[in-house]
This record gives sequence, structure tokens and C-alpha cells, in this order.
Amino acid sequence: MTGKVTSVRARYSGPDTEKHTRSFGDKLAAEAWLNDERIRYESAPGSHILPELVDIPLKNLT
Repeated sequence: MTGKVTSVRARYSGPDTEKHTRSFGDKLAAEAWLNDERIRYESAPGSHILPELVDIPLKNLT
């Protein structure tokens, strides 16, 4: 006997190296959340550099 799926779990590893998990009532809501999280991280200031290098002036890195 197989059970009916009553929730969908979405998860990802963020740029903060933490695992983020959330449960939803359906797959569409889970995919929307994942997409929103991706957009939020991609548009965040400093999201394309290593966090430990944020406060170091560029001239000191070259």
C-alpha cells in the first residue's frame, strides 16, 4: 500500500554554506520558494565574492 504525498520538501545549500529546508503543500509552491531564494542571493550585494574578502580593498588583493 502506498501513501499519498501530503507535503513537498525543498532544500538548497546557500552561499553561507548552510542547508536551508522548508516544507510546502505542493510542488509548485516549493519551486517558487526555491526560485525566490535563488533570486534573493544572486541580487544580494557582495554575492559574487567570498564573504571573507568583502572588507578588503581590491588594491590589497592584487
